Amino acid sequence: MKLPRRLLALAVVLGVLAALSAQATPRILRAFGTRYPEAREKLGNCTTCHTDTVPQMNPYGADLKKAGADFAKVDSLDSDGDGVLNRVEIAALTRPGDPKSKPEPIGEVEARHHPGGRKEVATVRAARVRAGRVDASGTQVLRMRPIL
Repeated sequence: MKLPRRLLALAVVLGVLAALSAQATPRILRAFGTRYPEAREKLGNCTTCHTDTVPQMNPYGADLKKAGADFAKVDSLDSDGDGVLNRVEIAALTRPGDPKSKPEPIGEVEARHHPGGRKEVATVRAARVRAGRVDASGTQVLRMRPIL
């Protein structure tokens, strides 16, 4: 008699824990949509943080979990190692946990960064371009090379 009661108690505890765990997902999705409203429709779903085998996390989801679901702490990371910051990927509506999903570079921009006036070319990856101007919150300089 004691064994079935213990099994029942264990099943109840596991059920409660599973229910609490499942409740975290809508909360995090709402927080994602609040922080990145323009990405809510395309990226506001489970596969932004999870692999196709939920509950397994992709690299972005693992970093977000380590950061206590603080999106600001993972914005400046490149979770999937594809060379693009998480915040740039999200602004470009590409998946920050999938190295095959990243925005394309928009081209090169000539810039002067040195007091001596030495010119350099920056390859820029932009997430948003509005009225011909690059939105600075969605840009990332990929590399600089001197102009000879």
